[in-house]
Amino acid sequence: MKKIISCLIFLFLVFSTSHCKSESCNGFKGFINELPVLTELTDCKKDNTLFNLALLAALQSSNSSPSSCPGRLSPVDMSGANLISCSETALKEAITIGGKIQLPPSCTITLTSQIVALKDFQLDGNGGTISGNNAHRIFSLGSIANFSTTGLNVTIQNITLRDGRSSFLTDTNANVSAGDGSAIFTTLNNNTQIINVKFIDNVAVSTSEGGGAIRSRGQGKLIVSGSLFQNNEANAGGAINSLLTDLTVIDSTFINNRAKPNSGGGGGSGAEAGSGGAIYTDGAGSDGTSSTSSNGNLVVCGSYFEKNHGIKGGAYFSYIYGNISISTITNSLFVENTAGMLYLGKD
Repeated sequence: MKKIISCLIFLFLVFSTSHCKSESCNGFKGFINELPVLTELTDCKKDNTLFNLALLAALQSSNSSPSSCPGRLSPVDMSGANLISCSETALKEAITIGGKIQLPPSCTITLTSQIVALKDFQLDGNGGTISGNNAHRIFSLGSIANFSTTGLNVTIQNITLRDGRSSFLTDTNANVSAGDGSAIFTTLNNNTQIINVKFIDNVAVSTSEGGGAIRSRGQGKLIVSGSLFQNNEANAGGAINSLLTDLTVIDSTFINNRAKPNSGGGGGSGAEAGSGGAIYTDGAGSDGTSSTSSNGNLVVCGSYFEKNHGIKGGAYFSYIYGNISISTITNSLFVENTAGMLYLGKD
């Protein structure tokens, strides 16, 4: 009886009907336009089609701006920045030193190998482009070989990152997780800000995790603001793949991103393959104490998802652990995302 009541409460809150079964879900918490959509939902499995229609109705029920939704981030002030020349060599040398770095206007750099950062930096692309040339990851931020409890503080803004391709063949070394995050791989305890960045045609050739544009791995924070993700692809998380990361996505657009098994020929076929056409999240943790910490938040607000595709969660796949993490979606619109709009789960 308690299971039936829980499901009925859920259905009332999202203004629809659905199937309730004695399987999974188990306490997922979330908000859509400040409606408590899944408040202590216990042992309830939702029919995808009806559940997505219910969520869409809830999303469209309010045009207000929730007070809990942060505004778009302002670009970092680049006063005193190192104004470098438009070359791969100059950019890599500046990243090695760290600090504020600015490219000349409309600069285009095509990489011959990925950029590895082991120091804090703030990069302003000045409207330019960095290409992975369909052969390389673009940025690897931090080292998975030398764990640091402090991590890096990185901002990348006002730039296009395109044609990144991360694979086991081209990117295996001590500082990266090969095959994940073809534009940006950001690792343990990093605080990463992405402001006004376009991610176009990036492919993660991965057998396991993914992140066509961005892969964030563990106990850090990732903020994405005012950015565009288009035509990116990965095994899981066609645009963003987040593992135990405090993730905030603000006022951003996701169009035609894909989560598909065997992305880029990588052979991915695990349980997560095809999950999260635009965004895939596996836990939320930001305290940096251990690989199992999960005390963070997952926030998507003021964002637009169109024609993204996945086997589970065509737009957004979110899975959280424990009772202290919260996944929140506010003031966002989902249009023609295939294989279901959202997939929400809890351990």
